[in-house]
Amino acid sequence: GQSLGKLETDIDLLSEINNNELTLNNYFFLRAKALLILGNIKECTNDINKILAKDPENDRAIVLLAKVLSSQGKEKEGASLMWKAYKINPNNPEVKIFTNTMKKLMDEVLKKANLNVLKGRYKTGLLLSVKALKIYPNHPEALLLRSSIFKSLGKYNESIMDLNKALMFSSEASPEINDMIKNSLS
Repeated sequence: GQSLGKLETDIDLLSEINNNELTLNNYFFLRAKALLILGNIKECTNDINKILAKDPENDRAIVLLAKVLSSQGKEKEGASLMWKAYKINPNNPEVKIFTNTMKKLMDEVLKKANLNVLKGRYKTGLLLSVKALKIYPNHPEALLLRSSIFKSLGKYNESIMDLNKALMFSSEASPEINDMIKNSLS
């Protein structure tokens, strides 16, 4: 367990030294990973903060800090950091895993929201669409649904604001959702 993780980190460190790519940030990052594996949260966090003090946009350090916080029962703070890392580098493999998980959770809530809307329970649908947007902020599908509910409730300004926001984040949506957003705006 712990010694294997330490060994893997040492191997990573040695390969970076051999490739002459070891920077101070990489050293602190690898050291923080080893400290996390060994359960030394305080020192791990100190090393991550050293990285972030010099490079606040370091997505790897942000993701690692998010994991540390989540492991300490601070899931909300950890998720917030993962979304920050997403804004910096959506292609980070760990960020992709996180966003895929959040997308699945959001989809479950959106199904319930759609079901309530179909049954005419717009206020419950609205609450569920808000919950979906808390799980996956600014996701076009959730914004489109909330916009539709606002329109049904006669809240046209809110509906248009959600459509415009959905358009801004439409790169995450399927072509069908993008077409629906554009059609709704016109």
